[in-house]
Amino acid sequence: MTRRTNTDAFRAEAVKLALTSELSRRQIAEDLGIGQSALGK
Repeated sequence: MTRRTNTDAFRAEAVKLALTSELSRRQIAEDLGIGQSALGK
């Protein structure tokens, strides 16, 4: 399995979604193709 490196812009957008969206963090992580723990960090 290859480890994917996300850009700073991707990370910033993911955090913005997590903080402002009405979706659960689990759903956001799934939609973005990342793990919940990665989103939490």
